[in-house]
Amino acid sequence: MRLSKWIVVVLAVAAVAMILSSCSGREQTITGPSDGALLAGNATSESNSNSSHGGRTRTAPSTPHLEFEGLVKSVGATELVVESRRGDATFVVNADTVIRKGQTAVAATDLKAGDRVHVRAAKINDALVALLVIVQNTEGEHEASEFEGTVKAISADSLTLSTRGGEVVLQLNAATTFTPAAPVVGDKVHVRAQKTNDVLVALIVNVQGKGDDDDGGEHHGGTVMTANGQVTATGSGQITVQSESHGSVVVKIDGNTIIKKQGTRIGAGDIKTGDFVNSRGTRIDEHSLLAEQIEVRGESGRK
Repeated sequence: MRLSKWIVVVLAVAAVAMILSSCSGREQTITGPSDGALLAGNATSESNSNSSHGGRTRTAPSTPHLEFEGLVKSVGATELVVESRRGDATFVVNADTVIRKGQTAVAATDLKAGDRVHVRAAKINDALVALLVIVQNTEGEHEASEFEGTVKAISADSLTLSTRGGEVVLQLNAATTFTPAAPVVGDKVHVRAQKTNDVLVALIVNVQGKGDDDDGGEHHGGTVMTANGQVTATGSGQITVQSESHGSVVVKIDGNTIIKKQGTRIGAGDIKTGDFVNSRGTRIDEHSLLAEQIEVRGESGRK
């Protein structure tokens, strides 16, 4: 009987122990990390998230590049003027501008008027800044160029012009043709030149008048007048030219008028409507002149 009482007691103790063990396990299962651990975890998560977003670098949109091709009209240490089909373009040249001739890097001062170049530029603060300049005519010698300006200096072998793009120096030689005669300082001229061995050689120098005006000097007892522009009409013994200074001008042609195109003598009938001409002669009135010489520059402005 006593044995069975002890068995009951042992079983009861064992049952209580099992119940206590079960409750302890359940409490451990329900209990999670402390609030401090949760806050620390959230802080770490937010920090990582912020770090992830903060680590991104937003790049500003790149400035689009513009491409130009043409002939160097003038060049200086900080400026390059290029004559292209779209007109003259002026570029800022700075320390970041890369200039190449073939595979060789050169300085801006190595460029010369008449060089054919390709320019990559960016528009910054309304200015065209040259990023890359590639000289293209390392093989393009003997290509004709044309210049207009006022004679600044002339000698037996050189002619210096003041043009809108800057000064241009041309070489004169025995083959240079002057019409109607060699210019003097102050004359306004149109020059056709050819680049040979990096030197601009004047082929034809057409004297148009004095200074920047269309009128100047005396001619056969009358006032010299020029009319430069596009031919708007042709007729018997005359053409009509739309000039900037005088508007529509009737240019009369007689047997003494010298008419040339690229140095070759032509007749009055060879001038066509649409041609661009430089004409010079004796003023008849504000809107007419008797031409001594007419230089045809080409149809629609083409040389």
